[in-house]
Amino acid sequence: MQGSDTFKTRHLVFSEIPRGQAHQAAVLLDGLPHLAVLEETDGHTLLVRYEIPNYTLQRVEKALIAEGFHLDNGILSKIKRALVYYCEGIQCENLAPPPRPK
Repeated sequence: MQGSDTFKTRHLVFSEIPRGQAHQAAVLLDGLPHLAVLEETDGHTLLVRYEIPNYTLQRVEKALIAEGFHLDNGILSKIKRALVYYCEGIQCENLAPPPRPK
């Protein structure tokens, strides 16, 4: 389903401190079904590929934060993240089956 609008490729940008977070997160995420992970050469960015509704960027990042990872919190990263969260949230709502009449 790579041509599908539900297939997403996103960047996960980690804080530069502590070092090695991207690699540790890649190892953790690599075992998840229907999620592909590629480490970028900069040492603090991952490229993740997934399909909605299996995953959303917000769910992946929330799980990583719960595990103690630190994402980049620069203003540009926050704006990009908020936009992706919003768009994927709307897409998930649109993919949900309509409510059945009672």
